[in-house]
Amino acid sequence: MPSSLPATAANVAVYVRVSASENKANLDTQADLVASYCAAKGWKIGAVAKEIGYGLNDTGPKLLKLLADPAVSIIVVDTGIA
Repeated sequence: MPSSLPATAANVAVYVRVSASENKANLDTQADLVASYCAAKGWKIGAVAKEIGYGLNDTGPKLLKLLADPAVSIIVVDTGIA
């Protein structure tokens, strides 16, 4: 993604997920890492969505909500997969 892309608070969202509830503690760490990435790009985050489960597919309700939101044009994702 070009770093010159304009990103306002209204159009940047962060989405993080873990595959199981025993990894729930990692959600905040993932969100912090993605937020740091966005800050380094000069992007302001307008929404953060965190989910547990849905690791094998893209049917997480919070992800689908972000995808359907016309105000969101950039979604920065960390699925916790190394």
